Amino acid sequence: MKISIAMCTYNGREFIAEQLDSLARQTSQPLELIICDDGSTDNTIELIDNFRTHAPFPVHLYRNEENLGFTGNFFKAASLCRGEGIAFCDQDDIWETHKLEICSSALETEHSDLVIHEGRVINSAGVRSVLRIPDLSTGAKSFQVVPYEIAKGFAMMARRAVIAGLMENWNWNDYLSFKRQFGAPMGHDVLVYAWCVGRRRISSVRQELVRYRVHGRNVTATADIVEPNLAQIGGFFAKINFAPSCYSAPGLKWRAEAAFLNGYLSRCSREKPRGLERLLAYLEQKASLWIRRAGMYEPKIGRLERLRTLALLLKLGAYFPGRRPTLGLRALAKDLVVALAL
Repeated sequence: MKISIAMCTYNGREFIAEQLDSLARQTSQPLELIICDDGSTDNTIELIDNFRTHAPFPVHLYRNEENLGFTGNFFKAASLCRGEGIAFCDQDDIWETHKLEICSSALETEHSDLVIHEGRVINSAGVRSVLRIPDLSTGAKSFQVVPYEIAKGFAMMARRAVIAGLMENWNWNDYLSFKRQFGAPMGHDVLVYAWCVGRRRISSVRQELVRYRVHGRNVTATADIVEPNLAQIGGFFAKINFAPSCYSAPGLKWRAEAAFLNGYLSRCSREKPRGLERLLAYLEQKASLWIRRAGMYEPKIGRLERLRTLALLLKLGAYFPGRRPTLGLRALAKDLVVALAL
């Protein structure tokens, strides 16, 4: 099976050379590496050009005229790929040498449309943590209940037909309009995963095939997940923000994402992908929880009203693991401090 790598870059000079070297060391070489750069102002392009001179496979570089954000940039890169399988590639990770070989084999032998594997979290210096993301210990059955935390692009390989099917109803004007107002919606990985749920075969590889670097400038991860527990606790209390907009703004973005996704689904004339319908409901519920939570941080309301809002969220089970979506136990700790101390 011929595999293309879809890579997105943006000011990635610090780590990109190490990532490119790991691609060159793959035991199964790709058909091509497609790189879409989103307007880098550092020497990322120079590093890519240097790599192209000795890469053991063709490297095609495209430079966007307008910043697309990570979601649109990955879809653009994937749409340009010619391989039967497409592996998403971040600019700051390190691939294990047998990643492409193992994932392409899984696509073929298991007749899969999407393969998901595990990764090991490392810090900016490359030191391994104890964290495994995604963690597939719950098994492949969980793939049909839409656990979005499993949808990590660096840990996915999809058939080109999946990307083509999802992009069939994609509207770039809608996407760019959303991106200019709110930033990139959702993620390419969440959309690919949700598009496959319930209609395509998803298989798993319980091996750590990528060292996933978390360094503080990631688009979708924060550096505190690799800090010691005591440092996390200290940072947690230091980051309590009492501005209601810090809680309503994410809710409003998720509500806008739901509207964006609803527009996408309205264009699916033949079949409404069930996974995307579930994602739509998830986004609407998540938006509602965060907007309701923001009310506790309004400076004009009293303690009694804060406690009532907290009690309602507790009644809804909004903070507890197992409920999707969930605000989480960290949010509960913050909200208890706000409701009782102010």
